[in-house]
Amino acid sequence: MLFNIFNKRKSDWKLDIDGEEKGGCTAQEVESLLDSIRNGKIYFIVLTPEKKIDVNNRRLNFVQICRDEGDENYHFEVSTSDVNDRDNIIIYGKEGFDKDKVTDMIQLLMKDNIVPDCSSWEVVFDSADVKIANVEVYKDLVKTISDNEVFLQNMDRCFCYPREYFKDNADRYEDRGITDRDAIDTFVWIAVADEMLESGIATELDWKEEKDEFLSSIEELANENNLVVDDSMLDDEGDIPSWCKELDDRWMKDGYCIAGIDIDSDSYVLFICKTDSLRKLTELAKSINHRIDFAQNM
Repeated sequence: MLFNIFNKRKSDWKLDIDGEEKGGCTAQEVESLLDSIRNGKIYFIVLTPEKKIDVNNRRLNFVQICRDEGDENYHFEVSTSDVNDRDNIIIYGKEGFDKDKVTDMIQLLMKDNIVPDCSSWEVVFDSADVKIANVEVYKDLVKTISDNEVFLQNMDRCFCYPREYFKDNADRYEDRGITDRDAIDTFVWIAVADEMLESGIATELDWKEEKDEFLSSIEELANENNLVVDDSMLDDEGDIPSWCKELDDRWMKDGYCIAGIDIDSDSYVLFICKTDSLRKLTELAKSINHRIDFAQNM
């Protein structure tokens, strides 16, 4: 019979169920909790060792078990940290384990302090990988773009947890041809543009968009800033950069312009801002090797 190792409560392992600490646990309790996970009564359990356990020259922080999405198998995660730097964290994960395999792994872990060999598992979190370079510049940049609360909250989550943010918005990134193998900075820069679009701060237009569609999209942004747009202002034979210049010339006296954020695509991501703010945004973007400029220059 599996899980026949301990009948008494183990004080050297702490149990957490759905984020609530339960204290010490027995192997039999863990076994029953696996059934509860599969039946959807609980979402996950976490086992944390009281004693230090080595994992490939690192140290075990905890193991976590939850149900795979879409089937009755289990997802198993192992969190480790550098022995000399507890903030250097790597979490390995793998799905597709049946109950017997999970039971075996937990038995070996609790009885003999043998951690599953996770060297070939997916890295689901790496603290070294998520430290965004120039994060303070990014924070200054988004605050200069807008004071929209939802926009700023979503960007703050991206700054703090970029890989989780990527997973939550994987479909959006896939549409832009971006994968989890791209650089963290790419995730963040694209997030700036996409969250502007989601919050209604910006609009995205194909490079060959017709005048009517351009007018309709820009008018929505202009109304938010009490700016006037009408068909007579624009040359019928123009294109997006030339139309943006024509509107810039009209709005100059009010201190507004149309800006563009370069995301290396064949579309234009456009937003309206104060000309003074654009100067600052241009410098901030340049300092992190990106580009925001007058849309007429895009």
